[in-house]
Amino acid sequence: MLLITALCRLIFGGRNIGTTLRSVKQRGAYDKIFLPDYQQALVIDPASKGLTKIVSPSPLTAKIKVQETFLFDNVGGPVKLEVKTEYYGSEADNQRSYFSTSSLKDIEKSYLNFYAATFPEIEVARDFEFLDFESENKFTTLEEYTIENLWEAQEDNENILQASFYPQILRDYIKQPRTSKRTTPMDLGYPLDVEHEVLLYLPEYWPLKEVTKEVSDKNFMYASHIAYDSRSNLATLNYTYTTLHDHVMPEDMASFKKNQKLMLDDLGYSLTYDKAMAGAGGADFEFSWWILLFGLLVAGAAALGAYKLYHYDPLPAPGYIAGDGIAVGGWLILPLLGIISTPFRTLILIGSNGYFNQTVWVNLLSPALSTFNPALAGAMLGELIINIGFLVYSLLVAILFLQKRSSVPRLMVVLYISNLLFLIADYVALEVLELSSGAENSLASIASAFIVAAIWVPYFNVSTRVKETFVVQLNPAEPDEVLLEERALTGTGI
Repeated sequence: MLLITALCRLIFGGRNIGTTLRSVKQRGAYDKIFLPDYQQALVIDPASKGLTKIVSPSPLTAKIKVQETFLFDNVGGPVKLEVKTEYYGSEADNQRSYFSTSSLKDIEKSYLNFYAATFPEIEVARDFEFLDFESENKFTTLEEYTIENLWEAQEDNENILQASFYPQILRDYIKQPRTSKRTTPMDLGYPLDVEHEVLLYLPEYWPLKEVTKEVSDKNFMYASHIAYDSRSNLATLNYTYTTLHDHVMPEDMASFKKNQKLMLDDLGYSLTYDKAMAGAGGADFEFSWWILLFGLLVAGAAALGAYKLYHYDPLPAPGYIAGDGIAVGGWLILPLLGIISTPFRTLILIGSNGYFNQTVWVNLLSPALSTFNPALAGAMLGELIINIGFLVYSLLVAILFLQKRSSVPRLMVVLYISNLLFLIADYVALEVLELSSGAENSLASIASAFIVAAIWVPYFNVSTRVKETFVVQLNPAEPDEVLLEERALTGTGI
């Protein structure tokens, strides 16, 4: 069959640039118009003696970007779904053609039925909208729905709720071969670049594990990334699929099918929630009394250590003797303000990190749930121990600082260095547990702690003001009376 396509030839910069005779629904500036990869064309000119090489005015583009946002008020209740889909290049042209030949009512119904296949109890929450960015050759659709029963109880245990999410739009662009035994190439669809992102704004803390997977084939590339931001309780499921050729050769079909299976098996994600273990009615928060008891035991042990440190009574710096010392002033005001505020900041951190939320521990320690992660539970428990110890220690140092005790310079150095080491250990734990979604904040904290330590550790070791200020001892040694008499005779003082 002979296919004839009329092109318009433009000569620009010495190159033959092809562009289609613009159809009614084709849009875009000159450098955004999509042109298939024809490679050569016959120029209608008496002087033409053969085919002429042509290039597209724009990169070959057929991109689809989908963003599905699920907004949760609680676990088990209705969920709002917002969908934004952006089409670029030839895909934008296809959408304009579709919208020009169908009524908006029929299109809205078609889009609703697409999601109803996955979520039967879905209803339109806002009228369907579309936006046409002609100069960019981009076409955007906007949808909003309410899903009544997104959460479903498991058949064997009605107390366990499950919600599943699947990048169906991306899946529909994946062309599967019926068999790996072929004698002719298989059309793949090229160019094609699909990104499907699912945003889950969860109603409470959810200990999700960060996971990345990549599948590389001679004819396509696939990647998925699961991430979680504990500050906003946002889980992000990101999937990308890109074709690299317009066909698959018969000799590549076996590896292609194998890699495609790896990709298809990776699509989708499920959340599970145990109502019985999370508290009556699946409440979002239930106070953990056993963690409180554990915390009090740790605080008691830390207080015992603080008592012993309080009686740590070293001599003042060489060349200085015990006494009242000079008033705290100068640059010492800055570390004083810091050490006074540290116990309060640490207390707020302990109260806001979910340590005392029974739901968090249930999700981490229940094997039946998808959030089961005993390693993370152990890391959280260790973090709680260190934070409680740091709270007690900083409170002790603040008291000794105000008393101008001789032990303060050494204790301040320990505080700065231990804080830096703890942040580094916390970062390493995040990496080991593959929870690097919080790694950027950890790196910023490490950098800040390093700068603070680099400034104040040397200061507390060499500053004359520090040596003159922190000379108060709890039990100062009695001066030698003979030495006093000798110094009195020579006219020197202590």
